[in-house]
Amino acid sequence: LDPAEFAMKHAGEMLTPPFTPERAQVLLDQADVHEVWVEGAGREAAGADIAIGGVGWVAVTGTGWACFRVTVPQGIQVYKRSPLMPFEGFNAQKFDGAKVLNVVTRAAKKKMKQSNKKAKW
Repeated sequence: LDPAEFAMKHAGEMLTPPFTPERAQVLLDQADVHEVWVEGAGREAAGADIAIGGVGWVAVTGTGWACFRVTVPQGIQVYKRSPLMPFEGFNAQKFDGAKVLNVVTRAAKKKMKQSNKKAKW
């Protein structure tokens, strides 16, 4: 889905601020688009974080390579970094369309325990 089309369609509703389609267009005209390539580390750990200055980050988990297109206002930094919490996603749940699944595998639990033993707090 095109970010400009999405912004114009949902300005003032799903996307606030801006409150009007005109304001959304002004922001989109001044936006920077970043492409971030991430290689997944498998299902058991995040491969990387995509950080957005002043907003936060998204941990990327999966296998193989993926390209993420991030659209931000001009001057906002977008960068890829090593994951801050590579195993944190295993405390979450996954919805398969019919039921909620526990996504913590035995291998992931073992890696989390090994990682915690190595950490010196």
